[in-house]
Amino acid sequence: MTWWIWLGPHVPLSIGQDLREILEVYFQFQIPEVRVVQGDFRPPDSSEVYVLTTPNALPPWLPRLPVRFSHDTLMLQDTFFVASDLLFAAHFRSGSRTFFVGVAPHPEVLHTLSYTPPGTFYVARARDGMNPWERWVRGKLQTNDTVVRIDTFQVLAPPGPNRMDSTAVGRVRLFFAPDFLRAEEARHLARTLQAMFQSVGDPPYRFPLPESVRVYVYPLPPGKRRHPTTYSEPSGWIWFRVKDRKDLLTSCRYLLTLAHEVARITFQPVVEDSAKRTGFTPTGDDWSHVGPILVTLPYLAAHLKNPWFVRCDLGALGPKRFDTWYRGAHRTYAWIMARWIREGHADALAQVIRKHLKKRRHPDLVAIMEEAAEKIGGEEPKRVEEAFTTPLEHSLRYTGRWGDPGFRPSLEIMAQTHRFVIEKVLPGSPAWKAGFRPGDRIVAMEGWDLETHKAEAWRAALAARDTLHFLVERDRRTVSITLHRNRATAP
Repeated sequence: MTWWIWLGPHVPLSIGQDLREILEVYFQFQIPEVRVVQGDFRPPDSSEVYVLTTPNALPPWLPRLPVRFSHDTLMLQDTFFVASDLLFAAHFRSGSRTFFVGVAPHPEVLHTLSYTPPGTFYVARARDGMNPWERWVRGKLQTNDTVVRIDTFQVLAPPGPNRMDSTAVGRVRLFFAPDFLRAEEARHLARTLQAMFQSVGDPPYRFPLPESVRVYVYPLPPGKRRHPTTYSEPSGWIWFRVKDRKDLLTSCRYLLTLAHEVARITFQPVVEDSAKRTGFTPTGDDWSHVGPILVTLPYLAAHLKNPWFVRCDLGALGPKRFDTWYRGAHRTYAWIMARWIREGHADALAQVIRKHLKKRRHPDLVAIMEEAAEKIGGEEPKRVEEAFTTPLEHSLRYTGRWGDPGFRPSLEIMAQTHRFVIEKVLPGSPAWKAGFRPGDRIVAMEGWDLETHKAEAWRAALAARDTLHFLVERDRRTVSITLHRNRATAP
């Protein structure tokens, strides 16, 4: 089956290419071919069709949608919604065709499309794209061959501010609420973000960068018990939601948070070798861990007098934090990348990454590491052959067959002390049933000490079949806990 991506006449071809690559990466075993088309097009009688367009260019062969746009206004039935960055997305079947439709008043908003289940639709603001469950409107559809009807829909409280101003520095355009940031503060933040992108755009890296990056910054809604959240899309969007104004202006940790998302936009590879990760998690975070700490923060220290609103110790945020986070993880790609940069091989690594980025936005990390190792020589090919992509240290949710055990560690404790201390255990989860409790410190996994042999511990977890064995420190005593693949028990 061929999947078709039809772009309206005002939609840049790059948006369709981005979507095609995402589909090919995440559905490569189900989709034999993905084609991007513009202009006149009538999809085959039986096909999967992705439609990305603006309101004035809806194709005649698309079943009539229950939505009307006018400038910054969207109307569903008799309900009006006003915002300059609204997006309508729907997923439905009509006749023998399956449609996924995205309509927005401005083409660049289409970059913020996210999945919606069959038979449903949502309305969202681009600024609220970080959390699909916080969409502005959601509902269900009824369809036939000629028309799409709304079955039910629910209006959700919009979590972002209604009005946002913007400022631009270089390739970065920053959107901000005027009652949250002053214009000079917003420009200062945009200048720092531009320098972050320049850190990998300048020699020796010279990575190809997106032509423009849009950043939304705004506070959490009052009364919401949620943590600050940052999210990015590789096409050049960052949603940056902070605790409050005081926290933004005084917390240096946001520097590292933003640098992490900048790294994801410039280079977020995939790992297609299941022996190196798992088939369920094709994305590699190695560069987005190494790049911010060993490339971007040192660049800011050298090129900006005041990268943040207060004085920050970039050394403590950068190399020192990396050494703490990755202690004992010497068999990971991230550790090897960091050593190459520190030993003067940054240019060799960058040359290989640039070469692969010219072919696809999400290149194969294993291929990059193997080619860079051959280029550097010595013992590096052997080290890379034995290494594996970085497991996401903040949880065990990415070990494939195990799914989500249901505990969450404290990231601050892990970054500062290298200790895996559980901050939260979800009631009723496998971890809860196994006997994990908040405050537990995981000392060992599969017999490997997590402070001295983290790489071996993660390798053992990825290879384990039916059970995972833990040693936990609780109230100055050691507890043994076994997590089973389909159930959890505490001995």
